[in-house]
Amino acid sequence: MSEVQDWRGFTATPEDVLFFRDSRPSTIGADHYLQSIFPPLPSTLYGMLRTCRLMDTGGDLENLGEKRWSSLAPEIRREVGEWGSLGTLRLRGPWLVREEAGGRQEMLFPAPADLGLVTGESGAIDRVVRYLPTTAANGQGWSHTLALLEPKIKSEGRWTPLPGGEPAVPATDWLVTREGLTQWLAGTTPDPGSFARSTDLWLTEQRTGVGIQSDRRTAKDGMLYTFGFVRLLRGVSLGFEISGSTITSGVTATLGGEGRLVRLDHGPSLSESIRAGRRDNEMSALYLATPGVFAGDVASRPASLSIRAAAVRSMTHAGGWDLAKKQPKPLRRAVPAGSVYYTDTADVASFMKISEGHEEGFGVVLAGAY
Repeated sequence: MSEVQDWRGFTATPEDVLFFRDSRPSTIGADHYLQSIFPPLPSTLYGMLRTCRLMDTGGDLENLGEKRWSSLAPEIRREVGEWGSLGTLRLRGPWLVREEAGGRQEMLFPAPADLGLVTGESGAIDRVVRYLPTTAANGQGWSHTLALLEPKIKSEGRWTPLPGGEPAVPATDWLVTREGLTQWLAGTTPDPGSFARSTDLWLTEQRTGVGIQSDRRTAKDGMLYTFGFVRLLRGVSLGFEISGSTITSGVTATLGGEGRLVRLDHGPSLSESIRAGRRDNEMSALYLATPGVFAGDVASRPASLSIRAAAVRSMTHAGGWDLAKKQPKPLRRAVPAGSVYYTDTADVASFMKISEGHEEGFGVVLAGAY
């Protein structure tokens, strides 16, 4: 984890469905389906919090410009930043929070990308596999120098190859609990019971919208759209933590497309709940808890870190809205949450600031052993 700060955990519980549009362009007559990404990008939550604080000024955000910004209360500007910049507000997240029996809140994170699952006929998890770097040299003329990852299982305290005839599938659509992630950080595999299917946490609801001609109140040609909204199941909310902010529990905020209402309450804190399992004399397995945006020729790999092997899921894109310029931010390639890097580098404390946008929650990394 990064330097010690006053991090406070929160949950955002929606009153209705949510919509977080992906980065694909939508052209009239060519593509009518607008897909929602989930979980949302960290910058979406960061924008929600900045808007929440700006709403405390009681003004109209539509007409908020640089001149009026300078007249905001000093404590507001200190927190959200001067015009076109960031202030003291810092965010980590998102993850999911599920309410368990007795009111206990369980944190859920994307399953590490180096995990595979062997499931039975009922779909239940029988065995958890971890893909670990091989020691064999790269002699196959590959396009990169990274080591291959071999499927291994932990048996009697030792890693052994996965037996033949037991095909493992990637844990792409699964999340792991805080305890499961702690086990991974300790250099082993999560227990089968620590996994949760994404379909047990949220569902996608399709709704159709029609563009209207304002002067005639009739449908516009080529303006029929289908939206993929996200509905969190009962007891499930978005989790995150913040520092450098005076936002309190019990307030409402607007989140995502169409400004859907969410309620902000106190929740579990990542900083207090998870401790990294790596020791100084061990090689590191770095887990991205939130998407990372890395500069350089190879956007899927931090150029400033010596990477031995990697398990990286399909790249995504991070954008957003620039309030000062009143235009979309440039799209940046982002490594999705759950991706894993294996490195021999001993000092990984600075990795938290390698990612662009780390103030807004991008590139939250946990360092474990292997």
